[in-house]
Amino acid sequence: MDHLQTDNRKLAISLLQKTARRFQPITLLFGFGCQNPDAARVAAEISAVLGFDELAVKFSKILKSFEHVQQKEFARLGLKSIPQVSPLHELSEIYPKISDSRITTNVPAIKNSDYEAAFKNAESEFDKECVLLTQVLNGQIELAVQNAKVLESARQENVVFVGLGESYRSGQHELAVKLSSKLPSSFMSEWTMPQLSLIVSGRCWVGFPFPDS
Repeated sequence: MDHLQTDNRKLAISLLQKTARRFQPITLLFGFGCQNPDAARVAAEISAVLGFDELAVKFSKILKSFEHVQQKEFARLGLKSIPQVSPLHELSEIYPKISDSRITTNVPAIKNSDYEAAFKNAESEFDKECVLLTQVLNGQIELAVQNAKVLESARQENVVFVGLGESYRSGQHELAVKLSSKLPSSFMSEWTMPQLSLIVSGRCWVGFPFPDS
């Protein structure tokens, strides 16, 4: 394992440890924690697929602790019951490597790599965001983040977030620090921290990096 992989592995572990702390009773009591069991399920799966067995066990125990939650609370979250962690042998399909053909073929080709023209001609905010995310995955992170300033805040933050992950993954630590400062403190949540741990480890989710709409 090279130096970059070692650093990113440490970062991924740290992000997942911070996620686990959001579920602790003291944080729940003061309103800073997460009360969504599905977030615990995702964190358990990501920990497992990255080979962090102790963290996977910890999140599975957290998930089990939701057994006392009343049914009406699950309904409020859009859940019928405590979600189940997917079997280990399925996780590589759920969280593929970024180099996987399902991900690389998902990234559209920009004619002549002219991202400026593609961005200008994009007809919607969604299309513009997709152009910039493609630009990020092709290594032009700073230019994409700069152009994202004209997008609505949620889309802008998503471009910065993916750029952050790609910066760490490619060993551009100074750029990663710069991009991290552009995200509001509230952005790093029980959902986004495990996602970032995936990206820096070279894995993602099917459909990455594009939004649903």
